[in-house]
Amino acid sequence: MSINQTGRKLLFAAVALALALGALHVGVRAQGTELLSNTTFDSYAGTGGNNVVPTGWTLTASIPVSSARQEWVFNEFPGFGASWEVSTSKATFTMIARQFVPGIRAGTNLRFSVYSNQFTCNKETSCIEGNIGYRISDTSSGAQTRIGVDPTGAQDPNASTVIWSNFIQPWDRFEQAIIDFQAKSDNGVTLYLYSSQSVPMLLNKVYWDNASLSVLGAGQIVPGATEVPKVVPFVTPQGQQPDGSIVHVVRSGDTLASIAVAYKITVDELRKLNNIPPDEYVIRIGQKLIIRAATVPGPAITYIIVTATYTPGPGTVFPTGTATFTATPTRKPDTSIIIITLAPTVTP
Repeated sequence: MSINQTGRKLLFAAVALALALGALHVGVRAQGTELLSNTTFDSYAGTGGNNVVPTGWTLTASIPVSSARQEWVFNEFPGFGASWEVSTSKATFTMIARQFVPGIRAGTNLRFSVYSNQFTCNKETSCIEGNIGYRISDTSSGAQTRIGVDPTGAQDPNASTVIWSNFIQPWDRFEQAIIDFQAKSDNGVTLYLYSSQSVPMLLNKVYWDNASLSVLGAGQIVPGATEVPKVVPFVTPQGQQPDGSIVHVVRSGDTLASIAVAYKITVDELRKLNNIPPDEYVIRIGQKLIIRAATVPGPAITYIIVTATYTPGPGTVFPTGTATFTATPTRKPDTSIIIITLAPTVTP
């Protein structure tokens, strides 16, 4: 075989490989192609039971929670054979789960969607009402869910680049949340699941299922949904306390970033004031965050001079020279009194 023939074959092989890789690259991002892993939350990793997390997902919660695979053995929700359940008892909690999807080019139009279902009940016996045969939630818990995306691929849910959906309250049913957006970086995109509540119940459960991330055609993108918000979610600053401190009580929708912007401090300063580790992102409704420590000064000191009137008796001899004054301060809660006394020499 001649050198020219060998060179041609190598060239053809290189071209074929490049075309194959290009086809694979295009295929992965083809319209309608599923880009998310473990979309139905069927596979899990962990120690088993209530200590497992769906593969491909990372879970963070404000308190220790139970995380398990929920089997709907009685077909309560057709189309949802098994779901991811996150729950706790007699406490409120906030959870954030995330999945990073690499290799998505900037400018790619995408749709992220997930179904959620929530159940909260405060009864010791049964949450099944009357003879209807199924349980009914106590909605006074204020439980709610939403989903989010970071088109830049960053993995901080408090970042201003995160786009959040509106909150929904899918009591005792599965309801879908959808975000259409456009990737802003070649690094990939990050997806979030978020749930919180304001009132603790005996039973507090949220279920997730049938997640999806797919490529949209140019005409499918929802107008206005692709742009990252120019500002972080609005936060109403709270007033100064009597001791000079400022304490923010977390409300629905608040994030570390939005709170920091509202009070004109940095997220790092907010973390230091409240001992929040750099890798912790979850804050919960009703949580109190220090914005400024107490600044009331100590008690003022008032000096009062008390002069005694002395009438000498017979035979009193006064010393010559300069008298010595002894000031004895005595600190009270609000006042310090300095008493000055002059002790004459008395001759009997």
